Amino acid sequence: MGSSSLGATTTALVTLCLWSCARVVQEDEVVEPVERQGPANRVDRSAAAPRRAIRGAPGSLSPQVLSHFDSPHPAASSATASEPSTAVAPPVSIELGVDWASLYSPKSELSLVEVTSERNAVVLAIRSDRPEFLGAAYGLVDGAELLPEMGFEAERVRVEVPTGAPVVHFAVWLQAVYTDGARADPRQLSARLYTPEHYAASGRTSAGAIVIEWSEIPFSAPTVDDWVLDEATEEEIEFAQTTWGERLANLDSTHDRARALALAIMNGVGAKNGVPSDELSRETPFEQYRRAIAGQERLWCDNYAKIYSRAAASFGIASRIVRLRGKERPGSGVPVVTADGHATNEYFDEQLNRWVWIDLTLVILGARTERGVPLHVATLQQLMIDPDAPPMVLEQYDPETGSIEDLQLDPTLPRWGLKRFFNTDQRFIYFRRAPP
Repeated sequence: MGSSSLGATTTALVTLCLWSCARVVQEDEVVEPVERQGPANRVDRSAAAPRRAIRGAPGSLSPQVLSHFDSPHPAASSATASEPSTAVAPPVSIELGVDWASLYSPKSELSLVEVTSERNAVVLAIRSDRPEFLGAAYGLVDGAELLPEMGFEAERVRVEVPTGAPVVHFAVWLQAVYTDGARADPRQLSARLYTPEHYAASGRTSAGAIVIEWSEIPFSAPTVDDWVLDEATEEEIEFAQTTWGERLANLDSTHDRARALALAIMNGVGAKNGVPSDELSRETPFEQYRRAIAGQERLWCDNYAKIYSRAAASFGIASRIVRLRGKERPGSGVPVVTADGHATNEYFDEQLNRWVWIDLTLVILGARTERGVPLHVATLQQLMIDPDAPPMVLEQYDPETGSIEDLQLDPTLPRWGLKRFFNTDQRFIYFRRAPP
């Protein structure tokens, strides 16, 4: 499904709030996954239906407000309507859950779906992001020694544990096995099983707990494909190949192909930045591109983000749109914002196994740390708002000269226009496919 037609049953809205205050998300609140109409962005509302916020869903970053009523104040229960209460209201805590593993999880050769306990055993449900994954061989670990292989399972590894002890320590190794017979390096996991009897000995009721003390096997997060919403039609793939295919020919790495595609789009559009019409926003991404190069329309960030995302899908490059929506301040009938609305892109670099930021509106091919680590939107934001952060390097493209210049950016300096978008009053909105 394309980014211009996000179905309510297909995507989940994930909002990362980086304000100094928290927004309360109610159970029945309806959140529109579209950008507000503002000076720097306009999106197609015609096909985007409001969708309900998924509270507590994997990857949801919306803050939740929890009232602590575990120990109610005695006066609160005795107060009546005719007798004013002198009770002190219980404290309210604000929980801000930032699940970075969900937003920026890499592809994994082996991960845990869940860990459960059965009688005399712990069961590890496993999966892999590699399509040729067959299952996992496994065995126990004794100190630094990996004991001989005990078996092979495709989805669920059952590890027998000793009985009778209130607390049981166990350590296992798992090794991904592929359809061609190849095997990955063994991965270890060490954990403790706390039985109900352990807690009962202290007079506490509990179903027990499994505490993973150390693990080389991550828990499964939403996959890269869950974040990729754009799907190109055969006609769009043909258009992309005809229009930009030559620029990507003979390029192998995701980094080179993603950058070459961005350059081809920017060079094709030329100096067409401006405010698009409502009519243009209702068109498909490639029709927006056609009208722009024909001189019929201007483009802004929403258009560039959609065009790039659909083009990337046409070439098999995983990409997604990240929307930025600033906090609105009180005004006289019009929005007053201190962080401008924006739409930008990230692509998934298969070789680096990470999401990487790219922005066609700002003609920036990426950003990296001084050590050369590419940045994604969240790390860029962290560096931009931290006055003690080290400088970063922007890869700035000049369409007029065709040159790419490395610019060192000190986040403490209000330059390059990035402070308009990346500051403490900004929210970042991600879209992914809803869990089945």
